[in-house]
Amino acid sequence: MQKIKFCKVEELPEGKSLDKKILARKIAVFNDNGVISAMESECKHMKAPLNMGKVENGVVTCHWHDWKYDLKSGKCLTHEKMDLKKFEIEISDGYIFILFDF
Repeated sequence: MQKIKFCKVEELPEGKSLDKKILARKIAVFNDNGVISAMESECKHMKAPLNMGKVENGVVTCHWHDWKYDLKSGKCLTHEKMDLKKFEIEISDGYIFILFDF
């Protein structure tokens, strides 16, 4: 398992998200009422950046065409078989880390 620093917890206010390219993968981290989660950062529909979408009630909604994804599982709630890869996170010493198992 590899652990990579993503950002400081304070850089991710409630209801917001950030994305970065880490190990050749675009990853978004979301803060939904203090619950932090991470998954692929592009909508499966047209690759819109999900970090610009609306985050609420455990769901991120793509700002282009309203596709919805569950933040806990990465499951697409709009269309079957269009789920996003989820990443485990760890919060330590005020930082959010993404955990990779290759």
